[in-house]
Amino acid sequence: MDSKTTIPKRKASRPKKKRKIHSSSADEHAENTGEVDPDSNMNTRASSSSGDRSVVRPDYLQTLPFETLAEVLSYSSLLAILSVTRCSRWLCQTLTQPDAAVIWKNARARCTSGSIPDPPPNLPEPAYAAALFDGGCCSVSATYNDSDPKTF
Repeated sequence: MDSKTTIPKRKASRPKKKRKIHSSSADEHAENTGEVDPDSNMNTRASSSSGDRSVVRPDYLQTLPFETLAEVLSYSSLLAILSVTRCSRWLCQTLTQPDAAVIWKNARARCTSGSIPDPPPNLPEPAYAAALFDGGCCSVSATYNDSDPKTF
């Protein structure tokens, strides 16, 4: 290489800023104050450690009709429905409504551990499922229970 030939230096380029997909005055207010609207169907991703702004994306699961969600969950086990219920606030509110009792009843009817009796009249189906399938310390025998119910 000739000593007179020089390699041109590249300009350092700035990293591109991330843009918001959805923006409104409510979003800007929430960004400035840190408040979150619980009725909003928008999901925010956590920002990285470098201080990037979070990207707001729509939650398409909330636009799904209830009948479709019920049909999908009708092929699931009672324990799976209980787990799905605990995935998000919206799913918990949707699946613990009295209208969703049919989902829980159908799952209880399909239980592979045997026939499970109906819950007491003052206990909702989701609470009954949680009482049956949640692990934890048994108050009677003081042992840890992490299996399916076998007393029915």
